Amino acid sequence: MQTTPSPPHLGATDDRMAGDAAAATAATPEPVTRREEWGWYLYDAAVSAFYSVALPVFFPLLLNQLATDAAWQQAGQPRPPDCDSDGGGTGGGGVAVDCAQCVAGEGMQLLTSAGYSPLPNPKVHLWGGAGIDPVAFATVTLGLSVVCQVIAFVTLGPLADYGMGRMRLLQGGTAVGITACALCMALVSPSLWWLSGVLLIVANVGYGLAIVAYYSFLPVLVDASPPVLKEAQRAVEALAAQASDAGATMAGRAEAAFESAQKEELAAQASYAGATMGGGLEPGKGAEAGGEAGLAAEGASGEDGQVLTGVGLLVHAGMEGSPESYVAVGSCGGHTDDLQTPLLVARDQEENRMSLTGVACASIASILATLLAFAATLPVASDALKLRLAMLACALWWLLLSFPTFLWLHPRPGPPFPPLPLPLSSTSSSRRSCHQLCALLSSLFSSAFSGWRHMGKLFAEARRYRNAFAFLLCYFVYADGYTTILQIGILFGERDLCVPTTTLVFLAICVSVAATLCTPLLFYLQRALHPVLTNKRMVMLMLAGMLPLPLWGLLGYLTGPQTVGLKAPWELFVFACWFGFFLGGLNAYSRTLFIDMIPVGREAAFFSLYSVSDKGSSWLGPFIVAIIVQVTGQIRPSFLYVFLVILIPLVCLHFFVNHKQGIVDAGRTTHQLHQMPIHNDENGGQFMS
Repeated sequence: MQTTPSPPHLGATDDRMAGDAAAATAATPEPVTRREEWGWYLYDAAVSAFYSVALPVFFPLLLNQLATDAAWQQAGQPRPPDCDSDGGGTGGGGVAVDCAQCVAGEGMQLLTSAGYSPLPNPKVHLWGGAGIDPVAFATVTLGLSVVCQVIAFVTLGPLADYGMGRMRLLQGGTAVGITACALCMALVSPSLWWLSGVLLIVANVGYGLAIVAYYSFLPVLVDASPPVLKEAQRAVEALAAQASDAGATMAGRAEAAFESAQKEELAAQASYAGATMGGGLEPGKGAEAGGEAGLAAEGASGEDGQVLTGVGLLVHAGMEGSPESYVAVGSCGGHTDDLQTPLLVARDQEENRMSLTGVACASIASILATLLAFAATLPVASDALKLRLAMLACALWWLLLSFPTFLWLHPRPGPPFPPLPLPLSSTSSSRRSCHQLCALLSSLFSSAFSGWRHMGKLFAEARRYRNAFAFLLCYFVYADGYTTILQIGILFGERDLCVPTTTLVFLAICVSVAATLCTPLLFYLQRALHPVLTNKRMVMLMLAGMLPLPLWGLLGYLTGPQTVGLKAPWELFVFACWFGFFLGGLNAYSRTLFIDMIPVGREAAFFSLYSVSDKGSSWLGPFIVAIIVQVTGQIRPSFLYVFLVILIPLVCLHFFVNHKQGIVDAGRTTHQLHQMPIHNDENGGQFMS
């Protein structure tokens, strides 16, 4: 005979809820302090000396100078002395002859008794191979460094997610970048021209790895910021109260279910006794009653046919009768969307605050770092020594401002590496060591290439958002355009306009100041004309504002010397300020337009694709310019390429990117944001769909 079931005990459910609350409390990260925040901000200021000064200005000039001197050495003839030095001969009018003189708008010219003629432009040869123009060497090395950088940070970037990898990658990339910049002081001989290219590639790769690790700290710091932790605690408390109310409701239903189970079991026992002993029942009634009891038992059965009693019956009754009861036993989160909305808002606000503060620190630091490099070059007469000292100044800036980061920024480690498979205990010690080494290499290989798999998935996901994907393609093209303007502008000013190194440094300051000061003005302009100037139209306006710059350079083919068309040094100052004015706004509004058209909660993932598009296109322009210079021996034709890579995306933005539809597709309308459920992605983050 069956025994009467015991009353269901809810203590296990309560203990589980208490355990979840304790686990949530234990998993709460250490709150971020103001000192730790500033440790993160200062690294952006530290590394700005490299990406704002050393990389776009001094490295190309240094590579060009060393390669030019090496080319003359390999040609087996001395380079003609400059006309303002004592090495040149003197003509009848006291003018130096058979000497080199830079003519603004024409570049280096050979002055002889017959007048000016183009100065021979020998090519530099690497180990007896084909010759390459010194300017082409500088630009192609820049492009190659970007390719290596993208490969490195997509391959090694995922390692920052495990253990101490985030801090180790930041420290390692910083050490590599600083060392490569400082070693430029050792480039005292033109025969080391090839080493300057190697140092550029190594420095850019180190910078790329460090900046990936630096950005990976942002979501971790945001999650540990006091406002976000406060909202998270409120959500946990509200969730606990919700679970407690649901548990009380379940207790009443459990009592009723228990009493029903008792009655059903007693009825089944009576039916069994009547059918067996014939205790006062009519023939056939016992079997009928037994059948009813069997149906009742079947109604309280699980999917495998086993009769449910106790908590099992309670869970089944809860699932059948009330979603709230299922939530209480299951996830305890029937209305988590409402609880998480303030948390998501607080997180977005903190992320924007920290990002904008970091950008502001970097903008100010880039100006100060440029001034430091400018001061380092003033007391030196030799151009080659000026460039090496400027590189050393950038390395020292990067080093000194990195110390607060490594002292104040906590490592905040991620989860450990996946456990390695253990060899059999019967194997020998040497075989076990070999097995562990192979397993470690396999784990590292898998983690490294997870970045490429992740990028492939992101690319496939981005294609589902047609307008966002179309914009990403446009951005890939025009980002290469404005990057190329900056690179060829420096080399063009030094080679064709005869601008000295100290003046080129001042031009870099003009670009930074114009970009920093004019971006807020553009924001005020858009706010005043907001119904007309949408984010898409602002991007198109910035691109249209940049179009005259390459046309200005091409105008030089139609004008005479010392006129207009980038023929005089003063034009380069106007060029730099104009470029900086639109550069700051273009960067800001490109990010804003892109975020309008990507799904809510997937900003970090999609912006990693955005960054790869930015860096991934930066190699194309330098390679194209290198080919143009190698074939024509001039930099000016490169302005035609720049004009095309700005005009084509401008037209495509107008015809192929529907901003309003992109917002709807991404679910960023007010109605959609209120209706969307919150989901978890594969990395534990949350997004709406």
